[in-house]
Amino acid sequence: DSDPEDIKQAIKLLRAKKPLTASYQLYKMLEEDRFPDQVTKIHYYLARALTELEMYHTAQHHYLLVIKQGPKNPYFDYALPKLVAIAKYTGDDYELRRIAKKLPPELFPSKASSYLYYLLGAEYYSKGQFSEALEALSHVDTNSSLDLKARYIEGVIYNKTEKYKSAVRAFRDVYSQEIDIYNDPREITAVT
Repeated sequence: DSDPEDIKQAIKLLRAKKPLTASYQLYKMLEEDRFPDQVTKIHYYLARALTELEMYHTAQHHYLLVIKQGPKNPYFDYALPKLVAIAKYTGDDYELRRIAKKLPPELFPSKASSYLYYLLGAEYYSKGQFSEALEALSHVDTNSSLDLKARYIEGVIYNKTEKYKSAVRAFRDVYSQEIDIYNDPREITAVT
């Protein structure tokens, strides 16, 4: 590995469950601009350390800095699912909605795709773009915790467009699901 020794040491600290020390070292590297060619990597590992410290909003900021580098960045596919997990945990999906609108859906990482498709579908729905909303919502995985919300929005769209049989089917799918909201395994997400 060709990483500078300081970065290797900070990653070792993070893996050794010492996120506070790791985050301090990583932050100092950014502050001092020690490794300008490694900035994205430092932001990614700093975000992971901050997540372990339960500083989710600050971690979110650093994940966003990684994601803004685009899909060609090697940390993009790792940062986006972690950002989704934080958004689910905190309920703050504002930045993810902006990302979902800008990013071509074929570039959604598989671990984050259902959530991003749901956000995209909800955004299209709110703008009255019903066919685009239905297309996006159709990609929400049936095992996703957002599946029922996606099917409900589909039912509303079908009702508004006077496709009543499709609306009934969508609402029946939502109604027929038996979920114990306190023990739904789909809602248990690992933020770290």
